[in-house]
Amino acid sequence: MKFPKRKIYLHYPDNQIFMIKKTFFTIIVLCLILFYLIVYIRNKEDLYLSDAKNLIETVELTHPAFSLDDVPERYEAARNSLISEAESKMTRRDFKWSVQKYLSSLNDGHTGVEGRNSSRFIDVNWQAVGDQLFLLDKEGMLTTKEIESIGNVSVSDIFAIIDLYFPRENHIARERNRTLWSRSRDILLISGRNINLNKVLLRIKDGEEVFEETYNIRRRNIYGFYNHSLEISSERIGDVFYIEYNRCNVGRQLTTAISRLEQALSDGITSIIIDVRNNPGGNTEANKLLLEALGMSGPQYGIYLRYSPLLSKQWRIEENSGYRIFSRDLSTTQKNDDIDLVILTNVNTYSAATNLAVTVQDGSLGKIIGQSSSNAPNSYGDVLFYNLPNSNIKVRISCKRFLRPDVNANPDKLIPDIITEYNEDALDVALNFLNEN
Repeated sequence: MKFPKRKIYLHYPDNQIFMIKKTFFTIIVLCLILFYLIVYIRNKEDLYLSDAKNLIETVELTHPAFSLDDVPERYEAARNSLISEAESKMTRRDFKWSVQKYLSSLNDGHTGVEGRNSSRFIDVNWQAVGDQLFLLDKEGMLTTKEIESIGNVSVSDIFAIIDLYFPRENHIARERNRTLWSRSRDILLISGRNINLNKVLLRIKDGEEVFEETYNIRRRNIYGFYNHSLEISSERIGDVFYIEYNRCNVGRQLTTAISRLEQALSDGITSIIIDVRNNPGGNTEANKLLLEALGMSGPQYGIYLRYSPLLSKQWRIEENSGYRIFSRDLSTTQKNDDIDLVILTNVNTYSAATNLAVTVQDGSLGKIIGQSSSNAPNSYGDVLFYNLPNSNIKVRISCKRFLRPDVNANPDKLIPDIITEYNEDALDVALNFLNEN
């Protein structure tokens, strides 16, 4: 007896059918994601290289150093290094540091990556002195304790890395960079060492004694000395009118300070101190207004302005090539012989703040007391901003070269008339100076 052929059907419960479909769908999605990541990583490498080439072209068309034939020797090596590194596998953070290293080769403190590259720093206070690094005490005074190594990396090796990654307009800037960035965990990582996220071991020498101490690594703002509650404030200190000038900005605070200054002058005050220590700069027009309130005007800086496509776009002007020169001029100086003016400076006096001190010194309008600025009197500035199109890293590029008014004065360094030692308070020195004169 033959049985008729039957078709066999597999019957799955509804939940099993759903799971089969879900698994199949998940496999497809994972394959697509993997394919996307492979393509993305490859394209990302190409995008960094494209950004590097775009940046180099923009910088060379914009920065005055190239039309002035004032490009540092180390620029070519930095340029080649950026291209080479952009061709390799790297993270966006690594690429950002590569861009920083390239821009630093111009030795222009105004040209660089916008924003902080690093936020984790060793929780310690120290000071670079030449090629050495010394701990500070609780009062911020230099000690005899010298740092020999940080995380098993010699201080000399760390300094060499910092010198590559940060611009130095003079030797003051080099020491400042070393002081600040030797604390950076990123700099230690760039040295090729695997550093603990939260702590680091220091090797310290004090005389004949050598010992090791562990310090924490924390989130810090190493530029915290620029954070002031007020842009400008003032007070009378005996027969001296003291102005704490923290930022060179035109506005209500400046207007109030000038009003108080004018009142002090009308009351017979003739000794004025303007303190631009830890002033990062701003608008030089604010400086002019302050000097005008004192019945003074300063000499004119020389300016070389380079036109470029980037400047044309941001300034909304037609010129996109060539240059314009403004001559320096000492004849515009006007001094008020009834005023004894003192300007206080330190290594963190920068940009428009350095401009004020140089203007006063070159115009013989008063005395400079304190430390030299890490910003050279002859320097680049007036920045343009450029976003790298793929990585979206924002950089600053100078478009002007500034020349100090006095052609015979030191172009690289503002040398105070009275130089204070590291452990001295320039304000105390200035008050003693004015009281004795």
